[in-house]
Amino acid sequence: MEAAATAAASPAEQVFEVCHKPKYGLCDAPLLTGGLMLTDWDLKDDSAGALATFLSITGICLVLYLLVQSLQVLVKGHAALYLRKAVSLNGYLSMVIGVFVTMMVQSSSITTSVLTPFVAVGLITLEEMLPLTLGANIGTTFTGILAATVVTSNPVEGWQVALVHLFFNIFGIAI
Repeated sequence: MEAAATAAASPAEQVFEVCHKPKYGLCDAPLLTGGLMLTDWDLKDDSAGALATFLSITGICLVLYLLVQSLQVLVKGHAALYLRKAVSLNGYLSMVIGVFVTMMVQSSSITTSVLTPFVAVGLITLEEMLPLTLGANIGTTFTGILAATVVTSNPVEGWQVALVHLFFNIFGIAI
């Protein structure tokens, strides 16, 4: 099966290649064998790696800055009032809000990281954050469910893993 997969990929489509003569666990062959940084920009491994690292760190810092700016807008004015009203209605509704927000951002870590400063500044209480966090725990399973919908090699196994993840989180909350 591996031979068929290797033979199907032409050298032009191959993004990396296997090093057959490793030296001290490292490969002396270039890592870049295609892509924008090699073909269009003519970069070598070191400069491409440095550029990719710089762009990644810059992107993370930019997104975190925008997240902080968004949170500052949310903490002020009517948005804070709406948030306060939404989390104080019902714990089950708060769980649904946590599920929805996490489904939108595809990460329970982001949801929890956004909620933590709200508790720190007193916008919501710790007791109000708990159902949101539990909802985020269920919402994070949506990513696996999305992935299971596009699995073509083993769709049954993909759905089994996604549903086990979902029900594990649901039963963990119920217990």
